[in-house]
Amino acid sequence: MAWNNSITLNVSGAGSELSNFPLMVYLSSASGVTDFDSTDVFTELTSASKKIKIEDKNSNQLYVEIERWDNSNNEAWLWTKVPTIPTSGTILTLYYDSSEADNDTYVGDTGSAPASAVWS
Repeated sequence: MAWNNSITLNVSGAGSELSNFPLMVYLSSASGVTDFDSTDVFTELTSASKKIKIEDKNSNQLYVEIERWDNSNNEAWLWTKVPTIPTSGTILTLYYDSSEADNDTYVGDTGSAPASAVWS
């Protein structure tokens, strides 16, 4: 099955290349440095927060920890482990689809195996 919805996350670079770096992804009506509106994620998923996946620019799926998912206020705090963030920055893609099964292999709440993989 294909994931029906996605948003592009532009990640700024740092002074030097970062490897296996945990990165905060904040979803809201004013997300990221450009204040883009990511509330469509909450409209689609309601409280089904594990029906997401994040991929890097090479289409590798990344581990995600859901620190907090607040559907009533259209906010989420996610952590994902990015293999490489070059100094020029990188692109990540967040896919979401309410018709998908929970992505328990790569997405988990704090304390779960997928969440722990973000920090190992």
